[in-house]
Amino acid sequence: MSLRAELQAVVDTLSKRPERELSLDSICDVVGAMAITSDEIGLIFDALEASGKSIAQSPVTARESLRQVLQSARSLKQELGRNPTSAEIAARSGLDLDSVRLGLLYAALLQR
Repeated sequence: MSLRAELQAVVDTLSKRPERELSLDSICDVVGAMAITSDEIGLIFDALEASGKSIAQSPVTARESLRQVLQSARSLKQELGRNPTSAEIAARSGLDLDSVRLGLLYAALLQR
């Protein structure tokens, strides 16, 4: 399986960045609202690593992030009367922002 053109453009953009290690946050910023599959996420990571970039590892697993993120997001939504921001979820859950985004990405993939 190869990357479609718009995902190759994501890899090209990220490969040109000066930092050797890319955070999940920086990858998500470039991917934006594009619909991608879990296989395509793997292909993006593989292509970035082949270009000499490494992906910063989150201190918790996606599954654990998902559990903490969903629990925090649900309680915040009830308290705030709106969907909480990633920063609010991070503050409530004690996770860093990258772990929250990983959990949210994992949740989005599970909904497909």
